[in-house]
Amino acid sequence: MLKGAGFELAGRERILRALPTITDRYRATFHAVHNQTLEIAGDEATGETYCVATHLLERDGAARKLDWGIRYQDRYQRGGDGTWRFSRRELIVDWEQELPLSS
Repeated sequence: MLKGAGFELAGRERILRALPTITDRYRATFHAVHNQTLEIAGDEATGETYCVATHLLERDGAARKLDWGIRYQDRYQRGGDGTWRFSRRELIVDWEQELPLSS
């Protein structure tokens, strides 16, 4: 499951189909990953990742830069083959700013 402000997507196929509708509104994005915590309990784990996400977009004919201070709160599951996979990810936007983009 992928959850954020105003959306919740369940299932891998649904998430993959929805990603272009989320990302196509931006000319480019850049995510700078910062602190990360992880707690493992057997074949399950939880974690939190702090990130600053920068998005370039156009609004009303002008180039803009949208920055978000975000946290991903994650749950993971280890499969029978030993690989870890996301079982849940929640996107939390702690702050945002939008500024004109100069060339």
